[in-house]
Amino acid sequence: MTMIRGGLWPALHVKAETDRALNYDKTDVLDDLGSSTVEGKPFNVNDYPRNPFGTVQVITFAEYCYSQYENGNGNYALYVYVYNPALVEFAAISTQNKIEISSDFYFENEEGNPGTVKDYAKFPLIFCNASTGAYENRFLKFRIKDENKTIFNAEREREAATGSRYYHISGIELYENNSDKTTAQEYWVNKYFQFSGYAEGYGDSKFPFQCDAAGNAEAVQLKVQHTYYRTASSGKGKNYQNQLDTVYFAVPKRLFDTYGELQRIKAEWWEYKTKEFVVTSNAEFYNAVQQYLGKTVESKKGEISMNEPVLNDDIGYALANEMKTISSWGIETYESAKWGWNLAVSSRIEEICDRLTLLFLTDDIDGYDPYKTDTAGTVNGNLLYDHIIAYGKSYDSGRLPVKDGSISADLFESDIDDSRKIDNEQGKIQQGYSYYDFDADTDLQKLISWKDGDPSFWENWNEYGFWETIFGKIPSETGREISPIQVLKENDLKGTDQEISERLLVNIKDVQTIKDAYSDAVKVDPLDKTDEECYLVMFRFAASDYYAAPVDIYKSDLWGTVKKGQAYFARQSVFFDFDIIDLTFHKDGMYMVIPAVSDPIDIINGLTPPGDMGNNLPDWLKYVLLAIGLLIALPVLYWILKIVVWLIQIIFKGIASVFRGIGKSAKKRNEKKNKRKNE
Repeated sequence: MTMIRGGLWPALHVKAETDRALNYDKTDVLDDLGSSTVEGKPFNVNDYPRNPFGTVQVITFAEYCYSQYENGNGNYALYVYVYNPALVEFAAISTQNKIEISSDFYFENEEGNPGTVKDYAKFPLIFCNASTGAYENRFLKFRIKDENKTIFNAEREREAATGSRYYHISGIELYENNSDKTTAQEYWVNKYFQFSGYAEGYGDSKFPFQCDAAGNAEAVQLKVQHTYYRTASSGKGKNYQNQLDTVYFAVPKRLFDTYGELQRIKAEWWEYKTKEFVVTSNAEFYNAVQQYLGKTVESKKGEISMNEPVLNDDIGYALANEMKTISSWGIETYESAKWGWNLAVSSRIEEICDRLTLLFLTDDIDGYDPYKTDTAGTVNGNLLYDHIIAYGKSYDSGRLPVKDGSISADLFESDIDDSRKIDNEQGKIQQGYSYYDFDADTDLQKLISWKDGDPSFWENWNEYGFWETIFGKIPSETGREISPIQVLKENDLKGTDQEISERLLVNIKDVQTIKDAYSDAVKVDPLDKTDEECYLVMFRFAASDYYAAPVDIYKSDLWGTVKKGQAYFARQSVFFDFDIIDLTFHKDGMYMVIPAVSDPIDIINGLTPPGDMGNNLPDWLKYVLLAIGLLIALPVLYWILKIVVWLIQIIFKGIASVFRGIGKSAKKRNEKKNKRKNE
């Protein structure tokens, strides 16, 4: 076994190691460290005191039982040893404990220097043990879980090409127990270890194991912040909006000066689509249905009431979007709906909501405007996030495989948007774990508007309605196509907040925060030797569908009370444990990949109302107004029609005159011909 961090731990007896196989997981962390050298000197526990203000450090790294022989790597494993000076209680068993390490390399005839790192990835950490007694929890031992042999295969290939094995650890993520944090924290490591040769019995004795080099490599630490933008409409039609999620962070200018332009950004996350979450300003409805949240409630067709379409009278309320009614002999029948909860209609419900999970109460609800800082009916993203994390009323669909299984899958759809799915050599975007290496030139984010499709009058009528088409209430915004990577310049942040929001496609409420981040990036504190000039990078990583639709509230009473404009439901894409993995720079045809160290973040945007809450004028009043308008316009129309008729008469008279002239001319020619014949 070998352990190294600026020193060498001699290989243990091969037979003993072989017999124990992976029981090395069980060897005590302090026993292991006691035989190692760190920074060129024997490990001494007194060099690692308890410090309540200290931060986590990786103090050494072990490559275990790497073999020259194809059949001799059954015991191959990698271990990291962690110094925990503040005695933070980290979760021993958590899927959020990970390490970021090199996972692929450039070779001859590739667009990078041979032997340098081509790719980084995060791998789970298996907790082995912690120090006890007087040094309780001060030292931790983990094994890197290389389940698919990604690291092993990369090292095998690199060894064949260069004669050595290279491990670059950029950061380690550990999840803290008993805290209000829901994501792990990533700690800076930035250490590389280069090995060659083999321990006794694992390869040719002419090539004994040795550490060729160890030290620091290039890495970057990022403070990642998030914003989002929603358009007023979408090419998919009514109630759809484009949602663009963006993160931004400062990157040292020296990296651009040294390695060229920022060409690619690799990130990973867990992606899901929420089910419908309902927002209402009707406190009576909100209070009445609290006891039914999380419970299955059916909606049915073929079951109707004379007065109201509420299926379960015990609940007392129903919700419907785009309810259609028919009248016969003075009786109104509820025929169909596009969406419904606890609803009974005679014909069909296109989409049945059988369970309300999250319900929010607001003072009022207005139509959405991308450039209003405060739209009534908006639910703050932090509040929504807290409710998602805290939800525990049902787990019929199981739990999400993220956050150690703490989130109910009942809150989410069975799949994400089809338009979001990608599976190619750059990565895979799917429901659940996703990763992708975005290229600034080829992976453009597209926001398609309704207007982009050049819809006809009939298409507008069919999608948005007759009156909206007649009165010009059809979305008129144009779509956008934009690079996923933008390095901000000073001019990008000039103008009003609305102009900046529209230019950069960011939330208008975040404009000042982005300005502050830009200012912090470009300015250098002369009193801080570690501070350096940076560029602020915008990384647009996801264009998805946001759907928000108004719903009418039906009350079970003798009068069939209906409340319009007092509720809506919404669905959106969310991203858990979003993390930047690496940045790729491009200069003179060569690529340089630099790992990034940043804390994962959860991205859940707020809920915003639809642009039209459906509480417009009733149809009968629209007809009345149209009739009044026609009556007012009749005198004017009379004179307009009279002028049009007069112009038409003039045109036809002119045409007739021309034909008469042609006829007279022809008659004269004939008379002359006849006269010549007679002569």
